[in-house]
This record gives sequence, structure tokens and C-alpha cells, in this order.
Amino acid sequence: MGWRYRKRIKIAPGIHLNISKSGISTTIGPRGASVNIGPNGTYVNTGIPGTGLYNRQKISTKAKERASSNTLSSDKMHTYGRNSFPKRGKIEFEVGCIIPLLVLFFIILFVAINVLSSSGLLTSGGLIVAIFLSAIVVGLVFFLFNSWIKLSVNDDKESDFLEEVSPNLTLPKDLPEANEAADTANSSREDTISNVADVGVPVSDDVAETSRSYIAENIKEEDEVAEETNQPCSPVESLEPYDPKLDLESYRYPTINLLKIYDVEPYAEDLRDQLIYLLRSFGVEISSIKCTAGPRITLYELTLAPGLSISQLYGLEDDIALSMCSHDVKISPIRGKGTIGIFVPNPRLQIVPISKLFQSRKFQETVMELPCALGLTITNEVFMFDLSKAPHLLIAGSAGQGKSIALHVIICSLLYKKHPSELKLVLMDPMGTEFAPYQLLEKHFLAAAPYIDSIVNNARDALTTLASLITEMNKRYRLFAMAGAREIKEYNELFRNRMLNPAKGHIFMPRIVVVIDAYNVLAMGYEQELMHALTELTTGARAVGIHVIIATTRPTSDIISSTMKSHIPTRISFAMPERIDSQIILDDNGAEELIGPGDMIFKDKRWFVRIQCAFVDTPELEKIATFIACQQSYNAPFALPRIPMGDTDETANVDINHLDPLFADVARYIVQTQIASTALVQRAFSIGYNRAGRLLDQLEAAGIVGPARGAKPRDVLILNEDSLDMLFNNLGYF
Repeated sequence: MGWRYRKRIKIAPGIHLNISKSGISTTIGPRGASVNIGPNGTYVNTGIPGTGLYNRQKISTKAKERASSNTLSSDKMHTYGRNSFPKRGKIEFEVGCIIPLLVLFFIILFVAINVLSSSGLLTSGGLIVAIFLSAIVVGLVFFLFNSWIKLSVNDDKESDFLEEVSPNLTLPKDLPEANEAADTANSSREDTISNVADVGVPVSDDVAETSRSYIAENIKEEDEVAEETNQPCSPVESLEPYDPKLDLESYRYPTINLLKIYDVEPYAEDLRDQLIYLLRSFGVEISSIKCTAGPRITLYELTLAPGLSISQLYGLEDDIALSMCSHDVKISPIRGKGTIGIFVPNPRLQIVPISKLFQSRKFQETVMELPCALGLTITNEVFMFDLSKAPHLLIAGSAGQGKSIALHVIICSLLYKKHPSELKLVLMDPMGTEFAPYQLLEKHFLAAAPYIDSIVNNARDALTTLASLITEMNKRYRLFAMAGAREIKEYNELFRNRMLNPAKGHIFMPRIVVVIDAYNVLAMGYEQELMHALTELTTGARAVGIHVIIATTRPTSDIISSTMKSHIPTRISFAMPERIDSQIILDDNGAEELIGPGDMIFKDKRWFVRIQCAFVDTPELEKIATFIACQQSYNAPFALPRIPMGDTDETANVDINHLDPLFADVARYIVQTQIASTALVQRAFSIGYNRAGRLLDQLEAAGIVGPARGAKPRDVLILNEDSLDMLFNNLGYF
């Protein structure tokens, strides 16, 4: 159908100017009764607002009188936020000419006035009663004898709903029914024109010819009006695409003035002449040399003279470091350039402010789905990557090298570019202080599992949250299968175009980013459980828009499995003490040669680049969080689904509808003591081992305790009795 433009401008109360494809028209009158004057003619609109009753009558001396109503009133719509979807059923009324009803009204009123006059009761009050009763009688006649009232209710099939909401779905022209109906209509028109004189009344040839031309002119006018106003489109084509941002339409993105502007002088010392003299003294001739001063490293790119080997330079690292008064110098070939790089650390550290990244043209004009700015390369270029294509990220490095700062830089990049309706964050911080500034964003950007804090700070809550994320992942895959979509971008595009029915469970899906800081501390005592949950999540969550970022000191095999690492191809490594540590995180050397905080190597399928990470301070984080928190927000954090009962193999055969009589007492006892073990339940309630085991299986199926952990007690997932009572009410147990 192409793009269309419609605009309704209010000039004065009851007077509107309408601009559309068919031309400019004026509407005069209130909502219940109005007159529309435009290029297609003059129309009288009458109806009762909010009832679906609507009549549109064209006033013309040539065209036939007709009335139709194809509109969907606002109360016949499904509402999702600020956007509307048509309901399953719609009521359409087509009312005939209203003039006979007016004539009937005046006839009844005339008779009533005569009766009142003859009986001597004609007063002002009696006249009002007569008018009121006459209107009631006409209304009853209208509802009882109107033969054009139609009631059509759509069935519950998805295909019928798509025909209503999709602007692109039209009736195929080659359908037999459509062709047959069109042929019948055309033949009836031709018969009417050719046989206008054969109507049972003898007419002359002049009158017949005049009638033929009159009817042909009317039919031509009707065809022109139908071509402009009755295009083959659905009744809700005028609805714009769904926009999730309308729920928070006044939301403003953070601004650059919230960030510090550091006055940093770039390091500009050029020692090329000194380096050339030194190499020549050792018999190494070079063809060209180029110097690039970065925030942390100064790079000298060399091209050796013909006949020289790079191995002749490797033994000169200590001599070059001594000559340039540097504690460490690295020599290695630069991939993709055909040159040899000599990396010399700068004598002083140069801070890369995060404001410098966000002010760059590259960041401002990015079209990435989840843009993450990290810092500056050796050549002072802003480095960014798309987390949606990563699709997960593993960060490692020794303590104090800047892993947490890198997490803050990534989170701030997302906050500056994404709307709260498009992004949700799941934050896990075992220290409880690193992500504290983001607590203010609880109702904007954070997501949480039921009965769990929005910022997770212990392993038990982390297990529950990861299980909830796995449930969300499976739920999204089911919706993808229903919609015929393969990944989240395609699914959301279908939903934006109103091709999916919210009544079937379809919703707009925000991307979810899981950020875990100090994972090695969080996993203490729960290494295997967390590793299994993260392995399942990283294996299948990419397509549904769930991305995981893990920061740890050393990604050893006891906390990060090889399967998990194989599904996290994107890695960041800060300085590592040993070469074996670099092999673990990067599958390559280099991390052991990094210098100081912020110096890192980014590696993925495409890049292996050295970067100086940007710096963001705690006051800057607090300003950003406060700026967002002061704006309109949702009512609660994004709710992750509750873990379904019987989700594990051990509880698959548990009949939750036939609980043990001690179920409630055991549940309260375990919540009070926060210890869940079979031996404890045996001693406390004087029951056998088998019955105690069945009770714990039922508690696990209900989501009160976690799965069995061998000889260790089970995790208690409910922290207090109020949460337990709420769980019982939600599940309808008692």
C-alpha cells in the first residue's frame, strides 16, 4: 500500500481540519453528530460514542443514499501500553437512511400534540414528555426493525487475526469467489443501465436515455469514491507500527555533561632518531619507520631493509629498553600490515575518560544493536564492539587491573544508547558494593527473579536467577516457534508490524544482559551448579537476546567449563602474571606482557587488539543513575519467570496435587532454620527416611528448596515466612 499521511488538526472546539491522501476536508460538530465537507462530497455523521453505533450519510443530489460503518471504536481494542491491537470480535452496524426515522418522529410528535391539545394537557412539561416519549418510540422502532444490523465475530484462529492487523495482507485477486462476486456486480450494473426502461412503467426513449446517463454518471462517481476511500486494506491499517518506547515516551537519554572532562596532555615524545641510531649500531638497517603515540604505549612501526630477518631484532629488546629508559619493550610483527612493531611504554599513564568515547562520532552514529565502547587503541582510535554479535563476553585479569571498570564502561555504553524498553540488566555482585549505584535503575533497566533482590549478591540467589533466565530462554524459543522467527530481531520486527497476537502470549522482547563480577568469589561452594547453569545459558541464549558477561581473576576449568568457553569466543584479558594464564583466557600469548591498570587485549573471531580501557569514576556513575532514576519509570523491575515445578529430572515424577500432610509444617520449619536436609527433617518430625526424602522432593518441586547436592544440605530458596505465605497463595496450595 505504501506510505500514507493522515493528520487531524483541531482548529476550535468541534471544528477539525483533516489532511489525508484523498484531500483536505473540514469536520464541524461534536463526536456524536458532525458534518464533514471535503473533495469527496459532504457527509453527515451520526452515532453514539463508545457504543459502536455509527452512521455516515452522503448528502448529494446525484449519488445514491447509503450508509456504512467499518470503524473499530477505541473500546473495541486490545491495549498494550500506549499501543492498541484489535480484539478478536468486532461489531459492525450498517444503518439505512435516517430521514424516515425523523419523519416518523415528527408524525408521532404531531399526533401526541393533538391528543394533548384535545385533552387540555398541552403545557410546557407535557410537551417535553411528548418529545421524550416520541424519541423512545423511534428508538425502539430503529432497534427492532432495522434490517441492516450485522454482527460478525471473528473466530480464534491466528490467521484471522493476522488478516485484521497486517497492512500487507489483502485478498488475492484470483480467488474464484472474488471473481464471481465481481462479475455478478458488473453484470447487474450493465443490466440496470440497459434495462432502465423496463421497470414496469412505460417511459419514452428520451426519458430512458436520460435515466441511463444519470445512472452511469452515479456509478462512475461511486467508483471514483471507492477508489480513493475504500482501498483493499484491513480496518486497522491506519494503526502505526507498535513502538515500545511509548510506554516511557518522555524518557531522555543521559547527556555528556554528566561525565567529567579531563584535561589530559597527550604524550608526544618522538624517539625515532634515537631508535634508528641504536639499530644501525647493531647492524640493522631499516627502510621506513613510523611513530604513533597512544595513551599507554608508543608504537614504532619498522620495515626492515631487504635481506634482514626479524630474528635479528628479538635479541635487542633489552638494549632498546635501556636506550629509551623503559622497563619493558616488546617486539612483534603487526598482523595485517607487513611491518614490525616495537612497543615502548610511555613514561606516564594517560587516562582515557569515558566522555572522550561517548563524544566521538563513531559512538554517536553507531548502528550496532548493543554498542559497547571500551577504550582507545594504540593508534588513538575509539574501539567498539557489538555485544549482540559477540554474543557473550569473558573478562579475566589479576586483581586491581581494571576488570570492574571495564564492566562499568560497558554498562554505561548501553545506558547511553538503549531505551529501558529495549534493554534489561541482570547484575550479580558478590561484594554487594560494586554495582550499588545501579540500584536506582531498578524500575528502568533491571530485571529480577521472583523473591530475589534486583542486584544478586550470593550464590543461592544467583542459582535461582540463572534458573529463571533458562526458563525465560525456553519460553522465548516457544514463542519464536509460534511466530516462525529464528532470532529476536526478526521476532520483534514482526511484533512491531502487528503481525503477532498478544492474546497468544506474544510480547515485545527486550534484550537481557547478565553481568557477573568476581565470578570466582560468587562460585565458592557452588562451582558445579553455577557452571552447569551458565553452560546451558551460554549455549542457547544467543538467538533469544540473552547475553552473558563474566569477569573473573582466572578462568580455570573448575569454575568455567570448556563447553562454556567454546560458546564465549569474545575475550578480554588484563595483565596476567604467567604465560599459562594468558593461554587460559586468550588461547594465545600476550596477556603476561601487559602493563598496569587498564591495559588489555581484546580477542574475538576477528580482532586481536591491544586497548587502553576507558575510565569512569563512581561520582559519574551516580550522576548517570540519578539522571535516569528521576524520570518516568515502570512500576516494578522486569519480572523474570518463576522456575516451573518439576523442571528437574528428580522432581519430574512428583505429584504436586497430592502433597504430604506435613508439607506446610516442614516448609515453615526449613524456612525458619534455613537448613534443608533429609536427616534434619527425620529428627524434627520423627518420620522415616523415605518419607523425608519425598517431602524434600515436593519442596523442590514447589520452588522452596534447591536440588540435591550430595552430602551437602539443599539450598533454601525462600528467605522468610512472608515470602513462603505469598508462594502458597500464588500456587493455590491452601
